[in-house]
Formats: sequence, C-alpha cells, structure tokens
Amino acid sequence: MEERVKHTQAALLSTLLDAIIFKCNQKPQVRDIDARGIANLLWALAKLVDNGQERTAELKKAVAVLLPHVNAQKKQFIPQGIANLLWAMAKLVDNGLERTPGFTETMTALLPHVNAQKDQFIPQHIANLLWAMAKLGELVELKMATSVFESLVYRIPKNLQFSQEEISMSLWGVMVCCARLALDSNANKNNVLEKHMDDLLTRLENTSPDNKEDRSIMIMAASWLGRACPFVRHYQKAISKTQADFRDQLQSCIPSLRIEEENKQSVIAFLPS
Repeated sequence: MEERVKHTQAALLSTLLDAIIFKCNQKPQVRDIDARGIANLLWALAKLVDNGQERTAELKKAVAVLLPHVNAQKKQFIPQGIANLLWAMAKLVDNGLERTPGFTETMTALLPHVNAQKDQFIPQHIANLLWAMAKLGELVELKMATSVFESLVYRIPKNLQFSQEEISMSLWGVMVCCARLALDSNANKNNVLEKHMDDLLTRLENTSPDNKEDRSIMIMAASWLGRACPFVRHYQKAISKTQADFRDQLQSCIPSLRIEEENKQSVIAFLPS
C-alpha cells in the first residue's frame, strides 16, 4: 500500500508540475498566475523539497519557469509574498536546487522592495528574511545584503513580539552577515549590526532556551561579541552533531569562511581565511 500511495503522489505531483510549466509558458493574457500565486507555488515547492520530495527534473523546470515571473510582477508583491519568496528560494538552495541564473535576477528584483516595505513586515517575516539572506550567502552582493539587514534589524527593538524561534533565526542571520563583513577587507566594522546582535542575544537569553541549536547560536554570538557565555559550556572530546551541522551551514553560506574546530570546548571559532 505504501508503494502504491507513493506512486499515486508522484503521479499527482507530476501532473501539477506539468500544469505549472504549461501555465507559465502561456501568453500573459491567458496565463492567469498572479503575484500571490507565484509566491504560494514557490513556497509550496520549497516545503515539498524540505520534507524530502525528490528533486526531479520536472520540479527543477517548474522552479525555473516561475522565477522570471517574479521580476515581471515585482511591483505587485505584498510583504508576506516577498518574505515567502525569499524564504522559499533560500530553502531550495539549502536543499541543493541548483543556483540557476534566475535566482540572481529574482533577488535583484525583490530586495529593493524589502527596503521599500520595511515598516510593514511582521516579526515572522523579519526572522524569515534575515534567515533567508544568511542562507543565500554570497549569492547576494554584500553591499545589498548589508543594506537589507540594516533595514530589517532596526525594527527588532520596537514593540514587536518575537517568538523564541524567531529571535534565534534573526540572531543567526545577523551573525552570518557580520561574518561576511569581517571577511571583506574593504568593509568597515558594522557597529549597528553588532548592537542588534547584542540585543538579540539578550532577548534569547531571557527566553531561557534549552535546545542545543539555540544554545549553540548563543555561544557563537557571545564569543563574537566578547561577552561572557550565558551558561556553562559543556566540555567534550569531540565536536557534537549540532556543532557540525552549524559549521556546515555556515560553510555552505560563506564558502570563503574558514572554521576552526575546538575539540575541547563546544565552540566554533569564526576565522577569516
């Protein structure tokens, strides 16, 4: 039965992808896919891949034909659509969908609208955007990435209610941006981003997280800022899986970043290459 269900699901998905490809290739007057539809479709495809869906040729083609329509309708996207699109693109890249030329053009079209609509993003949007920008890494030009980060982080100290997960995602994203700036000899130290990193770390401390991933992020941020570690580090003989995963995430976002493993302490050091 399980094999039959999988076969049926694959057939249904194949039919759906064929329909998307067919629609996108039609003339504008009969295409009938608006900005919201594009954002929802890319978000859904990213969720499927994130949940283990095989990256078939049809799925890759569906993504490829959807991306140009983002640029064509860029003025029609509302904040939620922009956040969903960039999150979806980051998820697709994070899960191994190739960085096709369409990715760069799509981001170039969307990022100015992040700055223009910065006051309309809710906490979930802000966290998703900061996480996505960090995940897309060097695919986004550093000056543009820094501008977007600065536009978003200034809203964090406002009276907005961020969940523990949203604070953690935001802290990780800001930390990756600071790491990129540290690697660029032409970039000045960004005190604005580091101040917000400090604020985010304090807010995460106040939630008293007990999961390893959040604590790993907190150790990283405290080490970066030169602050006392918010809790006692657990000494161990070898690097933990959480550390290894975090290191691999950073390395995938910033290939030029050299990361040194410290086997005696559960810490990963950021070191410029």
